[in-house]
Amino acid sequence: MVNKCLLISGILLWCVAGGAYLASMLTKYWTHTIGTHSNLFEICVISLCNTQGWKGVGIQLLVPRILMLVGAFFVVLGAFVGLFEICCDKRRRCLLSDGVLTMFGGLVILAACAVYTALNFADYVIFGYSFYLGWVSGAVYILTGALLGCAGK
Repeated sequence: MVNKCLLISGILLWCVAGGAYLASMLTKYWTHTIGTHSNLFEICVISLCNTQGWKGVGIQLLVPRILMLVGAFFVVLGAFVGLFEICCDKRRRCLLSDGVLTMFGGLVILAACAVYTALNFADYVIFGYSFYLGWVSGAVYILTGALLGCAGK
């Protein structure tokens, strides 16, 4: 028997974590210094923003980018398994798999934020709200995965 309360809570938290993740990736305030601010893909000087491609980017951006995208892959894969659960006879296994994939995606997102912190930490760099939303989304994805896994138990 699937615990519907945990399932609904997990789905709602998944939406919250998804919103935090999207806000983190789409806004440009991972770091800011005097006159500049940036995220993983753009750097803005005053109000002029330039996209940073994949070539020529230092390790301080390349590794967090890859980890954030891998984390998103596992979270989306978990969502597809969760959607498959609707049509499946083995709901418990699907929910448990969904929970594990979502938790792993959250751990990878947290790892991306930790690597970004370690590689960009300096006295003059201030981490912005987009960066902190990345941390929040990773933690909430882990909680979501735990709820979904427990719902299938």
